[in-house]
Amino acid sequence: MGIFTQRGIKVRHSKHTSSLKAVRIDHCDWVTLPMKQHIGAPCVPCVKQGDHVLAGQLVGRAEAPVSAPIHASISGTVQKPETIRLSGGEDVQAVVIKSDGEMKHIETNPPQVHSLEDFLLAVRDSGLVGLGGAGFPAHVKLRGAAGKADILLVNAAECEPYITADHREALDNGADIIDVLLEKNNLAYLQTIVFILIIAALVQFVETVLKRYVKPLYQALGIYLPLITTNCAVLGVVLLNVTENYGFVSSMVNSVGAGVGFLLAMVIFAGVRGRMEHSDIPKAFQGLPSTLVASSIVSLSFLGFGGIVERIFG
Repeated sequence: MGIFTQRGIKVRHSKHTSSLKAVRIDHCDWVTLPMKQHIGAPCVPCVKQGDHVLAGQLVGRAEAPVSAPIHASISGTVQKPETIRLSGGEDVQAVVIKSDGEMKHIETNPPQVHSLEDFLLAVRDSGLVGLGGAGFPAHVKLRGAAGKADILLVNAAECEPYITADHREALDNGADIIDVLLEKNNLAYLQTIVFILIIAALVQFVETVLKRYVKPLYQALGIYLPLITTNCAVLGVVLLNVTENYGFVSSMVNSVGAGVGFLLAMVIFAGVRGRMEHSDIPKAFQGLPSTLVASSIVSLSFLGFGGIVERIFG
């Protein structure tokens, strides 16, 4: 632990679990559920000794505005109530459940959300809280941001020591996070495009570095570096077949059609560039700028094909 004269104490991060995947615990003999697992007012136990509860059943009722209900994490029998001391020194009630070994879940239905209030109530009833040091109830944060926020920022940074849940979620289920964000904003079609552009940019960067600093290796690789970018387009077709759940016949038609389209685009692109090379181009537009202009022209030409499939088979 290092001490700074003006900045106080710097605690070790102790992020030793950052390299470990999250593990689901299928069974335990008993659990102790503190009635305060969030900032704000503690919950009030709504079960008594001897009650049999199911996983997901409400065991702690939130009766204050800044609070979040608590649910059973296992099925079993409620034991004698206890008072436990939290890590911050506060004494709170706790519900102790002895497992029945069956891990039965309560039957639930998706909440009916028709308004902002319905949504906030559903979030509150779920017991959702932040995973940071404060454990702030999510419904309170969302209510404060309602009507004010127009940008969603996914923050996976964790400043508190030991906590690595967000970090592991981003690593283990990053694709799910991105898919939800893209689908909710009708931007799912950008996933494959961005994937190809990232690889193409990295290939271009490697090619530039090799050409400047490692010329023998650059000359040895030759055409193979640009071919990596071309292969990205091929891989993009495979990803589209998977994400769209195409069958064998549909995948073959899509793949052949994409190949023909790619060939047509290359022929048109080569023709446009050939014409531009024999034209009187201003010096500022020579080289890469003219290539980008040619790409734009080819892209505009392909807009004319939009809707053909829908018109033929629709």
